[in-house]
Amino acid sequence: MGRALHEANHMLLAFCSTDEEELVRLWLDDEGRHRYVRPKASRGAQERFEAKLDEAMHAQGLPSLGRTGSLVDEVYDRMSRVAHSRRSTCVSSVAEPLREFAYGRHPSPLRRATVVEWASSMTGEVLNAVGDALRAFYGQGFFVEKIAPLVGSIDAVRKTAPLDDESLNAAAAS
Repeated sequence: MGRALHEANHMLLAFCSTDEEELVRLWLDDEGRHRYVRPKASRGAQERFEAKLDEAMHAQGLPSLGRTGSLVDEVYDRMSRVAHSRRSTCVSSVAEPLREFAYGRHPSPLRRATVVEWASSMTGEVLNAVGDALRAFYGQGFFVEKIAPLVGSIDAVRKTAPLDDESLNAAAAS
């Protein structure tokens, strides 16, 4: 589910760009087994979107936000491992003390925190992609007025209660 959502966010960026008509047409046509938008193509749309965003920011005298390509590749790889039932992802579902797979709420607070960290980052990704796309319907100020405060709230919670691996390990050790 996470991988599908992640890929849909990339396609949404293609819909928001006037330069991605061919990719959008391929998605809309959805013809046969082999004529669909492959993840690499949708990631390419995101890379082009980021390049255009950097150009616009540079023209306004603002610093570059950088590229997310390597992070996107890492996220996609992790989600692909789950989608393909790779051993490494099954291991994270094992409750060692119970000697069984955990279904529902995992007994390990560290593993639950990891899931919350992942879900909050995916929520931020969806808010950014969908919020930007809705700008076409609601005008330029929509994202700044409605979406940016939501993203800011999530970021504030993530900063005050960090759940990344390093923070979790440090908290567990203390």
